[in-house]
Amino acid sequence: MKTLSNFLAIGFLTLFVLSSYAGSRLPVNASGEVVCRQSFKLQSNFTDEDAYAVVQDWFNTGAEKFTCQNEADPNCGGKNKTYVEEQFNNTRPLQSLDPASGRMSGKGLIKYFGNSSSSIGALYMEYYIVAEVRDHQLTVTVSKMKYHHFNQRTFASKPIYGWQGGKPLDAADKLETLLSSSDGNRDLMDVTAFVNKNVSMLFNNLQSFLQSKALVDRHALPSAFAKED
Repeated sequence: MKTLSNFLAIGFLTLFVLSSYAGSRLPVNASGEVVCRQSFKLQSNFTDEDAYAVVQDWFNTGAEKFTCQNEADPNCGGKNKTYVEEQFNNTRPLQSLDPASGRMSGKGLIKYFGNSSSSIGALYMEYYIVAEVRDHQLTVTVSKMKYHHFNQRTFASKPIYGWQGGKPLDAADKLETLLSSSDGNRDLMDVTAFVNKNVSMLFNNLQSFLQSKALVDRHALPSAFAKED
């Protein structure tokens, strides 16, 4: 019985670990780039121009949904932090409009602050989100994801050092570089899980907005928030 109990304990622990990091993967396309994409079939009683205007409203309503973080900013000041916050200001996420092609693009920002035992300090991750309306379908793509890593106390640029040594990751690079180094590194797995969660939340927010405007076909809602190319 004791042996059985031990096996059960190990089993529950394994399930806990797997569930804790189940969201620590993001879709990577054939070129090795992180690309999250979602499509929505639109109601036939709306024109593409109507849908384009609704999606533009979504971009302009509630800019805070395009900037998220896992916890409050570190309690420190100084010129470095002020400069970083100015450089990553995202109060106007909508970047460009191209009605002729049915496309618009915006910018998102994810902040992640590691705890005292983490190899992650202050991590700022930028991404671009492109929405395209064509033939009664809305396709939204999150890509061009980059990270910038800073010391939490001084906000100076800082490489990311692993607990097992080896060559550190550059202070700034493409997010896929971070992902390719995350195997077995819980700090990086936590980061990618947080990114995964927040991209999913952004797509869910868009879906709810489309539904509130009766724009989306409820019988053709996507079953997953992100798909690989």
